[in-house]
Amino acid sequence: MTTRLPAVTALALVIVASAAFAGAAAVKVDGKTVAGEAPFVRDGTTYVQVRPVCEALGAKVEWDAHRQMATITRMGNHFSLTAGKDGAYLDHNRLTLGYSALADKLGVKATHDRKAGGVITFATKCASRPCPRGA
Repeated sequence: MTTRLPAVTALALVIVASAAFAGAAAVKVDGKTVAGEAPFVRDGTTYVQVRPVCEALGAKVEWDAHRQMATITRMGNHFSLTAGKDGAYLDHNRLTLGYSALADKLGVKATHDRKAGGVITFATKCASRPCPRGA
């Protein structure tokens, strides 16, 4: 019986730690959590999935599988991201880009709160007005 106690305790700690970590990193748009994979760090840059963030911001995303390129249109502006170029990567068949680069392209503000477990927030408004491009 005494040999099982350490194993059970270790298992309980792993489960609690996993649950805490799973909810730590997140992406939000105007305070609402965006569905999708958690942000991840690659070579010092924190990446987010392109499609869920763009769609949460009201952008249209079109994917060209042959060219591995996404074309994003938001508020009359459009840009393209190609996997393997301009900092965009395919991660488990999901196009990702550094959060600050994506915010700049979308013309919104983004913050990364490392103290809150890595929460990245995209904001369409600065105070009571729309954010200036890149603000």
